[in-house]
Amino acid sequence: MATLQVLQSAYSDVSRLPFANIPAADLTALQTLAGRVDAATLSLTDARIEIAKLVTASTTVANLSYNFFTGATPTAFGLDYLISPNGGNPNNLNSAYYQSFSAENRFINFAVNLGKNGAGKDAFTAAYGSLDLAAAATKAYGEIFGFAPAAGLIDTILTAQVPNGLGGTFTRAEYFAYYGGDGANGLGTKGAMVGFLLAVAANEHIGVYAKANDAFLADLANDGQASFNTSLVGTYGEQPTFAAGATIAVTDTQSVSPDATNAALRSTTNNDTVTGTTNSGAILVSGGHDSVTFSGAVGGYIDGGDGNDTITVGQLNAAVDVLGGAPNGKISGGAGNDLITVGKMINGAIVDGGAGDDTLVMGADTDLFDKTQITNVEHLVLENFKLSFTSPTLGTTTVMPLVATNYTGLQDVTLKSSISTRIDNLAQNVALKMDGVTGGTLKVNYHVDLVITGMSSTQVGAPVVNAYLNNVTSSNATPTQLVVTGNDGALVVHVQSDSTLALINSQTVNGPYSSGKVVVVGTGHLTANFIGSEGGYNLTTHNLDASSSAGIDVLGIGGSGGVPNTVVLSAYNDSVAADLLGASVSTFTLGAGSDVFKLYENGVSAPRFSNLGVENNKVTAFATLTDFEKGVDHVDLGTVISAVTTGISAGSATTLEQALINASSQVSANATAVFEWNGDTYIYHQDATVGVNVGDGLIKLVGVVGLTVGTGAASADIHFG
Repeated sequence: MATLQVLQSAYSDVSRLPFANIPAADLTALQTLAGRVDAATLSLTDARIEIAKLVTASTTVANLSYNFFTGATPTAFGLDYLISPNGGNPNNLNSAYYQSFSAENRFINFAVNLGKNGAGKDAFTAAYGSLDLAAAATKAYGEIFGFAPAAGLIDTILTAQVPNGLGGTFTRAEYFAYYGGDGANGLGTKGAMVGFLLAVAANEHIGVYAKANDAFLADLANDGQASFNTSLVGTYGEQPTFAAGATIAVTDTQSVSPDATNAALRSTTNNDTVTGTTNSGAILVSGGHDSVTFSGAVGGYIDGGDGNDTITVGQLNAAVDVLGGAPNGKISGGAGNDLITVGKMINGAIVDGGAGDDTLVMGADTDLFDKTQITNVEHLVLENFKLSFTSPTLGTTTVMPLVATNYTGLQDVTLKSSISTRIDNLAQNVALKMDGVTGGTLKVNYHVDLVITGMSSTQVGAPVVNAYLNNVTSSNATPTQLVVTGNDGALVVHVQSDSTLALINSQTVNGPYSSGKVVVVGTGHLTANFIGSEGGYNLTTHNLDASSSAGIDVLGIGGSGGVPNTVVLSAYNDSVAADLLGASVSTFTLGAGSDVFKLYENGVSAPRFSNLGVENNKVTAFATLTDFEKGVDHVDLGTVISAVTTGISAGSATTLEQALINASSQVSANATAVFEWNGDTYIYHQDATVGVNVGDGLIKLVGVVGLTVGTGAASADIHFG
């Protein structure tokens, strides 16, 4: 994979900009970085660090500002809204509105809006409202940089003379008051001061905020995934360290706590290690990065307390209400960034990740999962996870849903099992990932809101769904599918490594025949079919944009006559099999690289080449291929087209309709021909009725003539048989 593609993908991930929107100056910088990586004078890791510096005035402004004023970075969807042209906000940080703002003024603008009138107003008022500007600056400096300012520094900052925009100067404190708009010690003025300090930290990459943000951007640039809506310093900052604590082995009925009377069962504030086979007691560890491991079933209670804990159990039994009794069938992560692994979750078990950025790896083998409670877990991984019901009379197996209605805090769900999995009512901002999946269907039904306006109501689905593919494979014996419903926006497929799927499909709230747009990005090559069936419905995609991808082989797309099809391929070597059954307007943009355009065939209604639309003596629908390059790209009509007639003349036709009439008169029933007209090449298929009519097929190759035609020879521009 070309280094530039890798770096463009990294830039797109951190900037939330499509390839087509990358500013010219930044694209030049990426090309320079790619050259240095290829010359082995710069590592890929260091190149990604340099890329992070390119988004100081956009992503970093949003990230640091929201973290300071609200205590957490934006959600992934929120970040898109703040900085992406596709996020639904016309005044995003990459819009024309902000182009005249310096990075410092963007920080100040965001800070004033958040602290004075926005989402951070209440918290900012409580913490800074009673302080004068100097005291507020001293406090904010310590928060942002992680240490107190040097003696006299705050006074120097506030009294320094800066241009006033009128040819003179005023103090920086007056500058803050000008932007704050509410007096020398107003909340807006103090917000402007915070924005200035954030800008200094970001531009100079110093302090705990800036260092944590650098780590976040490096994580995001690596594979397009990161932890959003989290405490920036708590998740990405330097983590506290602790000494080795107690090593405790427990039996089934024993409990562990900081105040245990038995010293052998007493936990500490350092890094404790607790092990056992089964347990029905209470395991309470406090500070430190603790490790708690039970290889068998746990029916009691585990509380990780503070610290970044690792909790692993073979099985977590269902919680049972005990009047006046201790919690049971429950794991609490507590504060910190915890990793909780449950090999087998019994229906009714409880997991609470607590504060911090927490991951739950969960397995199951049951039919119902309706009583299980999962809260405050940011990352859910389904491994060896099987929810299904087998009818004892019919012997048929039905995939049962994981209903995620009350799964609070979720940012992403990862499927690591080659087991068909269905998730219902998933929150709209939750991303999906398929990691190492080698078969099975991931079917996700997103939560749909009912918006009532007056006497009418409208269903509103997810504004966008992000799905990540890592080493996903598929075969005829074990097909792998990704099907999403309730998505009114694009399904953005991030291909992290080469992957193959038997079906990718996204549906809007209007049902299975209302397919949405699919966008393919990333550094891996995707091979996928966009035509398939699910639940008795035939599914297809009509809008595919792979222009920012690292290459794609489309095994099938289109069909459903009457629905327009738009397909944009990548700059690499691609192929697309188009279903041209039924009259529809279709546009296929091949892009750079050596590309192959094929006719999709599934053994039914062959050849599936009947896309011509005719109405009121006018041609209304056909397929258009752009960017076709003679001697580089190919049209493969397949074995169902056994012969192609050449040498056909369109005569002196001045309209496409007349050109088709002239060409059709030279083509037999059920035959295919190639002719040129008006600087373009046309591939025409006559159906059983001689004459131009609905049921014929037509492909236009824009701006190219003199193409070679051959049978079965890939060297020909157009080949068949």
